[in-house]
Amino acid sequence: MAPILYNQIDGLTVQQGRYFEFQVPADTFHDTEQGNTRNLNLVLYTKDGQDLTPASWVQLNSSSQVIYGLPVEEDVAGSPHEYLLVAEDAEGLFVAEALQIHVSISSVADISSEFSISVNTNFTKFMSARQNLINLVQKLAEYYQDFSSRFVTVTSIQAGSVIVSWTNSSLSKTVCENVTVWNLVSELIDSEGFINTNFSSAMLPNYEVLSVSYRPLGVCAIGGATVIAIPTPGALPLVDDWIITVLPAVIVATIILLIALVLCLLYRRKRYSGKKLFKEDKPAFNCNRQPVILPDEFELQDFDNKPKQPLLLMTDTPRGPSGGPSTLNQPSPPPYQIPNFGFDEFDLSEVPTPPPSYYSGNGSSRPPPAYKLPPPYIVAPGSTDA
Repeated sequence: MAPILYNQIDGLTVQQGRYFEFQVPADTFHDTEQGNTRNLNLVLYTKDGQDLTPASWVQLNSSSQVIYGLPVEEDVAGSPHEYLLVAEDAEGLFVAEALQIHVSISSVADISSEFSISVNTNFTKFMSARQNLINLVQKLAEYYQDFSSRFVTVTSIQAGSVIVSWTNSSLSKTVCENVTVWNLVSELIDSEGFINTNFSSAMLPNYEVLSVSYRPLGVCAIGGATVIAIPTPGALPLVDDWIITVLPAVIVATIILLIALVLCLLYRRKRYSGKKLFKEDKPAFNCNRQPVILPDEFELQDFDNKPKQPLLLMTDTPRGPSGGPSTLNQPSPPPYQIPNFGFDEFDLSEVPTPPPSYYSGNGSSRPPPAYKLPPPYIVAPGSTDA
């Protein structure tokens, strides 16, 4: 079963320029399974059912179920503003209530003193989220030890960079409280007319104060004068702690890294500078940088002139009667004798000397190997070959 609206909120009335908070009562919604509002999920939408943007002057903290905001002069138009407050249970079932918020207008005639501060912040970025203005107001309230921001009322916001003006709502509107006013001014401006250093430090690191001013209005305008303060001459520029601490460390680390990189490059260049090959020399080396030796540069192998075991062809293997290799012990053949063909009567001195061998090798004078006799021919038993 979906949650139900148990007690309707009559509506809210807030003051222009003043921060407000409203916690949704626990008995506003009720769910049979989950109980009261504290056990439900609350979401605030526009009257058209659209999500609220960060620039909206009213917001909802879902965890604490607090509606809060800070309306300024431009938010007065269209009052009362209508919104949808939706309560949803764990099953996704929900119920919505129409909520009206009325913004009451602040009159300049009710203001007796106005304070202004100029901070070094981009105006468009500052106004893109209303939380930025809320944070600035809370900073001012904390500086005056007003932790609820109930006495700070914003009167205007202008560009350049960001100029925020406010008044203290605790001051009387019918009588000018000069002592109280000047005590407030002294917290912002020192006796020499410069920005109080305590105030400048309190606004850091989020806001860098460029100038501070005070303007008497209403009952204090008679005989009053506007006071404007600037930073103390010669003072160090107000910068964030990040620029003071982190940025120098990043610069030093970058310099050290660049020096280490340069040293590594110089070391590698020195290491390989003596082994660099020219383009025409690279073919003389292989991939392992070993010189390539051509075949003509090898020394001739020292061949053994003694004959080795004669090579027998398959057809020269003795065969047995069955065609297989013979198993009989064959007698050793007689030694080979060079036949005499009757050339003894020739005079060998008349035979011309043969030309030198064509092969010269690598220029060595070593004689060619001795002539090897052919192997004897063995006739297999039973063969008809003579």
